[in-house]
Amino acid sequence: NAQVHYYLGRAQSGLNLHDESAKSFRKSLREDPLNEVVLFYLTQADMELENFADASLAIAQAIELRPDEKAFYVIQGLVFDRMGDYNSAIATYEAGLAINSQNDGAQATLLNNYSYILSEHDRDLDKALEMAKMAIRVEPENSSFLDTLGWVYYKLENYEEALKFIQKSV
Repeated sequence: NAQVHYYLGRAQSGLNLHDESAKSFRKSLREDPLNEVVLFYLTQADMELENFADASLAIAQAIELRPDEKAFYVIQGLVFDRMGDYNSAIATYEAGLAINSQNDGAQATLLNNYSYILSEHDRDLDKALEMAKMAIRVEPENSSFLDTLGWVYYKLENYEEALKFIQKSV
């Protein structure tokens, strides 16, 4: 049954058995093809296996089913980033940020990831700085967010601030 395969896949993921978890999630989807949660976890398993084309298809289906779920845009942006498709990652982050919802954690992660990708490609660093600061306001102790803010400051050649935030992230 679909639920058994889903829970099996979750357990396998927890044990870093990503190939097995992907197979379990696919079995679950054969019985319940419109389950956006299973598609989300299948995306994560496929990303761990570096099956980015499959991950991209799965998360696109999840977004089609639940276009209001910001967490799906976080993962889709990561998939595009890992595929080297930075323009699609940016477009995905913008689409996710445009959704009006109360998921502050996903919002902060979208801001952080968008900020990071801009800074990595030396694009609109002032915008990257503002987004990184907004993410930090939501989760002031998140080491990934602190690292991103430090990296943006580094790219802006504000080395004192960069050092402060990168040290805090450690």
